[in-house]
Amino acid sequence: MTITPSQSAAILEIINSIFAVTGKGKRQLAAMFLELVDRTTWPEYYEIIPEPRCLNTIKTGVEKGRYKDATDVYTDLSLVFWNALFYNEPTSQIGIDAKHLKTLLETEWKKKSILPTTRTSPPPSSAQKVHKTVEEEESSVASTSSSVPTPAIVPPPPAPVPTLAPRVVTPAPRRTPAPTPIASTSHVTHSKHVPIRPRSQLSPEMDVDIMSEDGLGNDVPVAIHRDHESEEIVKQLEKGLPRWPGLGEEGWSDSVSQQRLFEVLHAVKNFKDVIGNRPAAVLEAVPDDSTVPYLSYTSPLSLKAIENRLRSKSYQTSKEFDQEMARLFEKARRYHKANLESYGRILLLQRFYQALLSADPPAGLPYHTTTNFAASRAGPGNVKPVHGGDAPGVAGVTTHRVLTKDRTFVDEVHYKGWSLKLGDWVHLSNPDDPSRPIVAQVFRCWVTNDL
Repeated sequence: MTITPSQSAAILEIINSIFAVTGKGKRQLAAMFLELVDRTTWPEYYEIIPEPRCLNTIKTGVEKGRYKDATDVYTDLSLVFWNALFYNEPTSQIGIDAKHLKTLLETEWKKKSILPTTRTSPPPSSAQKVHKTVEEEESSVASTSSSVPTPAIVPPPPAPVPTLAPRVVTPAPRRTPAPTPIASTSHVTHSKHVPIRPRSQLSPEMDVDIMSEDGLGNDVPVAIHRDHESEEIVKQLEKGLPRWPGLGEEGWSDSVSQQRLFEVLHAVKNFKDVIGNRPAAVLEAVPDDSTVPYLSYTSPLSLKAIENRLRSKSYQTSKEFDQEMARLFEKARRYHKANLESYGRILLLQRFYQALLSADPPAGLPYHTTTNFAASRAGPGNVKPVHGGDAPGVAGVTTHRVLTKDRTFVDEVHYKGWSLKLGDWVHLSNPDDPSRPIVAQVFRCWVTNDL
């Protein structure tokens, strides 16, 4: 059946409504689904996804009358989102966006009485059906329910004795990489996931962010819910803890020219990711006052204030500028909730800033990154092959083997006011998802004349 002009108009309305959906910061949710995944960069995607689809190609096909049946258009549109849901982690940003847009597609399609009724399950050509993950889930549920015997009636357990809930904090959840125009949430084991943002080739020599948590349990998931009385007890105990003294005086950028500082600040403010988002918007949203909790300082500070001081030549040394930028990033990490996209953009910007002042800054303009400016090329669970034994490993990926050539091993190093010692626990930037730093432990420290 040929698509009628009225059906074509209704379908284009639905596609345009998908294009129009935005998230926080006016981020276009459909941006990741407009074009096909780059086959050269991600060849394994085409080995896993049987029928790749993208929104722009579908829209052009409708406009030029290439589709003969409205149901075929719906199948292709749904495949865009089914593919993303199969290849990406369900809690990743792209997985969440795909689920939201798939629901929108189904809702808007049903509203158009002129369009035929369609299915809500994966199409036969989808990865879910080809790899049989849908049937496996259904059969698994069926077998489980049939194998569980009817429970015998047992008396209820005695009521628990009320006790004061202890302050129990769960460890940070295992971090899972998130994607760009792809990644993997399937039940089939595949080679690697794909990043949520473009990844870069260059990054600075140091990869440290050990201030991402306040150290007092703030924004850290708790294992149990405390009553009001317990909360008050915890707050009083926390008040008695020593306050963090702030950043030290060693490890800062010295002898950087005024012109270079202007270039760095301009680059941080105007950097855009591959879909046109400007991460500095979340840095500019941080308030000037110091009401953000757990800061190491009390004076007002903002990106605009730093820019004005730089223009008026109020900084006597580049170290003063570097210290203020570090304090601003400290405030931004406290202001934006951990693990949210805005938090990830702050960490990405901080790494970008550190890269610009490093001994080997990234080339521009424009600046491009395939690792979110992290020093490691792959995050947890994304390294192939996994290092072990005497394996040489992969260049640019963390390994237990540390070369001794031109390196002097020491017990402590200093970086941006931090003193890092053997055994210290730190957060490393995650090249796959900046909003989820990697928990790591220092096992070697060295200095080199190359830096």
